[in-house]
Amino acid sequence: MIPQPPSFSPGDLEPGRIRVFGIMHIVFGALGLLGGSFFVAMLLVVDPLVLWFQDLVESELPSGSAVPPEAEMMIGAFDALRILMKELALLNWIHAVTSLVVAVLILVAGIRLVKKRRNAVQSSNLYSWASVARRLIYLVLFLTTGVQAMRRYHGKIEELTGAASASAPGNLNMMQLQEVFGVATTVSSTFVALVYPILALVMLNKPLVKGYLDKNGA
Repeated sequence: MIPQPPSFSPGDLEPGRIRVFGIMHIVFGALGLLGGSFFVAMLLVVDPLVLWFQDLVESELPSGSAVPPEAEMMIGAFDALRILMKELALLNWIHAVTSLVVAVLILVAGIRLVKKRRNAVQSSNLYSWASVARRLIYLVLFLTTGVQAMRRYHGKIEELTGAASASAPGNLNMMQLQEVFGVATTVSSTFVALVYPILALVMLNKPLVKGYLDKNGA
């Protein structure tokens, strides 16, 4: 009996994007877990660390004498930084927790894509929409709360250092320049980060991909 030649119908040919996005999902998921865990650790230690430095500076001051201007400025900067961290605590924790959630979602989706599960596309879609929502929510919260907190922090630092009079290009003082740079960086990085989940949505929801997984998926 003559063996049958392999089928070359669209439903039997594995689209290369399944394995490509599966591997990329796994890599980004692993990196996301590492980065999110590190960020959580930083949130837990940064305030005690700043407080420890502040206490160290204060303990080195001679008792019964006036506080040197440099030490006073340093102590004030530590105070301003601790206030900033408290004001940004909710924003930072939302960022950290959602980062870990999205990392788990993309990791699970990547494994399902590599194993050619029938629900791999749905799993990837869940990651993509969660990632888009997370980025947009963070951007809105940053623009509505984070910018004001950073403005107060920079204002306090300028009071301590006397840098308010320093001007930058465009007739902006240093505080305004830092604010513009911070907003521009956050907005641009948000839209750059949206490219991959949107690309995954577009590339994996093609009939070719869904048809192959429906017919040949585990």
